[in-house]
Amino acid sequence: LECSEQLGDLVKSIDPTLALSVYLRANIPMKVIQCFAETGQYQKIVLYAKKVNFQPDYIYLLRSIMRINPDQGVQFAQLLVQDSEPLADLTQVVDVFVEQNLTQQCTAFLLDALKNNREDQGHLQTRLLEMNLMQAPQ
Repeated sequence: LECSEQLGDLVKSIDPTLALSVYLRANIPMKVIQCFAETGQYQKIVLYAKKVNFQPDYIYLLRSIMRINPDQGVQFAQLLVQDSEPLADLTQVVDVFVEQNLTQQCTAFLLDALKNNREDQGHLQTRLLEMNLMQAPQ
């Protein structure tokens, strides 16, 4: 019996951790990343993707995580933009927060992400102010 995508799919409903092991051995990057997300191992997604040189749809993953656990989604969003070469567009990340109506989490995320006060991020600074003024008008 060889590790394969089909075998991983069969055992996934019974034991997601075992399925993850099967997908790793079978070298099926998208399924590995999906299992990491489903088992709450969000930090490993970025590490694994870099290790195997795979470029998943990080915005799709972020949306999925935000629906399940917004707090974990914030942490995942921070992972995506922490390097000098962000893995996802900051504007798209903010859009995910807005879609989920997570203004407070978005504010915390943006305050951290915009701390370098770069000129090319001015539109996001403005958007941050607009969001907060609309949510809590005085």
